[in-house]
This record gives sequence, structure tokens and C-alpha cells, in this order.
Amino acid sequence: MSNDPQQDHTALLSEALSFHQKGELGQTLRLYRRILEQQPDDLDALMMSATAEIQEKNYREALILLDRIIANIRTASDAYNNRSVTLK
Repeated sequence: MSNDPQQDHTALLSEALSFHQKGELGQTLRLYRRILEQQPDDLDALMMSATAEIQEKNYREALILLDRIIANIRTASDAYNNRSVTLK
């Protein structure tokens, strides 16, 4: 890791996305949680973490993350859509 927090954040997000694309959801979720510990309102990490939770059938956790997104942004169509899919 570097001394630049933004660069570290970007590297972690990139690594998490790589694991997510490979379907390695356990590692994916660990990295997203680490990102969210550092930047709790990171919308990309919140959305991708919610998506991974849905894929793992952790619907309660997914809804918590999606509600955090909805609370933090005015236009949350993706979050609303994912939330509705999760509730089906």
C-alpha cells in the first residue's frame, strides 16, 4: 500500500471488483467491508457489496446496504431496483 489513501482505496476497490468478477464472493465481501470501514459512504463499495450479498443470498445484509445508499443519495434508481429484486 502507498502513503496516498485515495490510491489505496482505488487499489482495494479494483482488487475487490476483480474477485467479484471471478465469483470469489467471500474474498470480495471481505475487501468491500474493509473499504467501507475506511469510507462508510462510498457508493460504489456499498452497491457492489450489496450485489455480492444478494448473490450470496444474504438478503438482510443486502437490504441494510441498499438502505444506506438510498439514505445518502437523491437518485437511487439502481438501489431501489436491487432492493425490489431482493424483496421478491
